[in-house]
Amino acid sequence: MRCYSYDFAVIGGDRRQVYLAKKLEKMGYRICTYALCEEINGEGDTIKMVDSMESAVKSSKVILAPIPLCLQKDGELKFHQRGGEPIFIEKLLQEIQEGQMLFAGCIPEEMKEDLLERGVIIFDYMKRKEIAIYNSIATTEGVLAEAIAKSPRNIHGSKSVVLGYGVCGKTLVQYLKSMCARVTVCVRREEVMAEASIVAERAVLMEEMPNVLKGSHFVFNTIPEQVLKKEILEQMDRQTEIYDIASGSGGVDFGSAKELGIKAYSCLGLPGRYAPESSAEILANVIKKEIENQ
Repeated sequence: MRCYSYDFAVIGGDRRQVYLAKKLEKMGYRICTYALCEEINGEGDTIKMVDSMESAVKSSKVILAPIPLCLQKDGELKFHQRGGEPIFIEKLLQEIQEGQMLFAGCIPEEMKEDLLERGVIIFDYMKRKEIAIYNSIATTEGVLAEAIAKSPRNIHGSKSVVLGYGVCGKTLVQYLKSMCARVTVCVRREEVMAEASIVAERAVLMEEMPNVLKGSHFVFNTIPEQVLKKEILEQMDRQTEIYDIASGSGGVDFGSAKELGIKAYSCLGLPGRYAPESSAEILANVIKKEIENQ
């Protein structure tokens, strides 16, 4: 049986990972870290910074990777890491072995299948509903903070449009309503439209989106595919501000938005910027439960 020097290897990511390492240390676990965005020190040997992905993975049974696990950059998948040299995801995949556990967020399906076939135990944070809900709170507070900082307008009384009514969309609508915004939600299905209409001022199907967007002050997109294409953007007022919180490459044609003079912001990784400690606390508690259930 393989022996490990540490309980967890915390690798890459944003400030959530920094707080996660600290919280797990306080729970009594031994931690090694690699490529965190901040240097941290534990008491004694309870947290140790190692100098390579290989060392981190080989010395710990449980690997705690970022949310999201990887990003598409320059046509290649790279480990999600704030600052420093980019880490190719292949390094992690080469080193992790049968029987080890990988915790991460938004693990690509093809990668997940490959790891499962090799006997790696996979835990995708974003497949757990409670994590997705708590994550939506941090994301919503973060994107509203961005909008408040960047816009010359109040959210109060604004005409705000939310595209999509999934976990993040629902939380965002509730926050906007509590701030007295006039909220319209655009969705794909009739039953979702009915659900959204209970909370929002108005709910419409995506076919009506071009008309709804006219005269809007804020547009918040949560749909992870390009719904705000050039032909849609051309019909929008130039004072409208777009805040995209969708995963991956988002849902906005940013090049066309810039060309048309519409302010469009990609707002990824908000929990790591605005609520890293709260987010890490949720992750630490879930990780502890999962480890104890193994």
